[in-house]
Amino acid sequence: MFGQQLLRGLVLLLLSVQAFAWTPQATPRMAGRGMAKAAFGSPSVRMMAKTGGAGGATIIKPPARQLAPPKNEQKTGPGGGAKYKLLLFNDPMNTKEYVARILMTKCGLNEGSAFQCMMQAHQSGMGLIGIWMREVAEMHTKQCQEAGLSVEMVPNDD
Repeated sequence: MFGQQLLRGLVLLLLSVQAFAWTPQATPRMAGRGMAKAAFGSPSVRMMAKTGGAGGATIIKPPARQLAPPKNEQKTGPGGGAKYKLLLFNDPMNTKEYVARILMTKCGLNEGSAFQCMMQAHQSGMGLIGIWMREVAEMHTKQCQEAGLSVEMVPNDD
């Protein structure tokens, strides 16, 4: 008795889950079996009788709309906004190896770029570490200054 009720409950649950199954789009074979063609072009979600099932239904997703971006706003995605140069200045306090290691760990430069920047600062007095968005440049400036390097952040004029 209890086993039959449990089985009946599971079957009803399975049928109710199947009744609300979602398919990404209607198939052409469903349209030829008495379905109204207007429902397929409608922007609202409609329940369509599912063929070959136990009285289930399929929900058809409406077509996606393309929204135009606002015309008067500035681009705020990647690449938009002001960029800043991070400059490294030569100092007699830190070793060349230490400066290169800090540039690799704090600024994300690879070994070759870090060595090249350090040598540029050593030979000419100033080297370009990189060009970043303001927040990233501020973060690298703070980290390098905390590590004892002479760095400065300046707006990129290019």
